[in-house]
Amino acid sequence: MFFRYFTIMAQRCPYLSTTAKSIVLPEHVLHHASAKAYQKENSNQISYKIFRAHNQYLKRLDTASKQYGINLSINNAHHKMALLFDASITPLPI
Repeated sequence: MFFRYFTIMAQRCPYLSTTAKSIVLPEHVLHHASAKAYQKENSNQISYKIFRAHNQYLKRLDTASKQYGINLSINNAHHKMALLFDASITPLPI
């Protein structure tokens, strides 16, 4: 289930536009494949929506991990999982 977390969240997200969903989701899970044809957004708007949604999904994971005492720290030679949960990082305004 966790491996599909972002796909599931993106499918159900009311804040992602159809255009943004068409970029984030594989074609076989899109609700209405031709809906993006009549919606217009520039790349900055799409990027902002995807970034904002991604942060919301990560925040939800962080909240659940704290609530249930789950340790999400995964350290390797290059990255720390904790950096994904930095609440000070915000998307640029569109």
